[in-house]
Amino acid sequence: MQEELKKIIKKSGNNLHIAVVELLEKMQWDVDLSSYYYDDTANKPREIDIIAKKNIPIINPTTQAQCNEFNLFLFIECKHFTKEVAFRSRLNREQEAKEAITIEANEAVDGWSKEVILEREGLFRNHHYLKERFIGKLYDTENEKPVFNAITQPIKSLIFFKESRCERGVYYPLVVYSGTDGIYSIKRQDSDLEKIKPKKRLIFGLNYSYKPPISGVLKTNQFYIDFVHQDELGSFIEDTILEEIKELKEYLFFRKRTHNV
Repeated sequence: MQEELKKIIKKSGNNLHIAVVELLEKMQWDVDLSSYYYDDTANKPREIDIIAKKNIPIINPTTQAQCNEFNLFLFIECKHFTKEVAFRSRLNREQEAKEAITIEANEAVDGWSKEVILEREGLFRNHHYLKERFIGKLYDTENEKPVFNAITQPIKSLIFFKESRCERGVYYPLVVYSGTDGIYSIKRQDSDLEKIKPKKRLIFGLNYSYKPPISGVLKTNQFYIDFVHQDELGSFIEDTILEEIKELKEYLFFRKRTHNV
């Protein structure tokens, strides 16, 4: 192998992609690497780095039989940042956080929907979108394009997948990054920049307008994207995502049991 290719391989952003895929597969997720979706704004196919899926069975603890199920989906963009990134953060708003929680289910068919889960049943109170006090709303960096792509591509792929396939489950857009120790959160205009320490994780929120692939009618929705450092991806999945869906598992089990009585 020539030295030039060796250097390219060592510096390639694909190293982060492979590391994330290997971690997810080790954690027993089904992983689709480099999937394509249709970008309605550019009218051409685009690539999302990783789509990961995990089936969550609902098990009756008495009989050990499966009585229900749903899926978790991760839409991941991998970014190796060569420049530091700072987010201008604002107070999180409960209504925006609830709108950003992405669930696909049909109440008439499944007996549950986002409205049922959040409002009627009052579930997901421990969802990290709702618990975070500050979220990023703007960003400053020397090279803006990688950050812009990191924010928009997981959302676009999530929308395309969710609207075209309608698979029941809970959806999460993520950016897994490396190259820097963390990202900065600036909460006030007059913040002492010398005292701000980088964070490994941060939520970025935005209002996004799009045309669904089926109806083509313009929609606007609030989305939250988790920025997670590569080193903390495993703990984020275990301690945050899998932890916060426990309420949903319990609800679906007891609803199924009550419905069958």
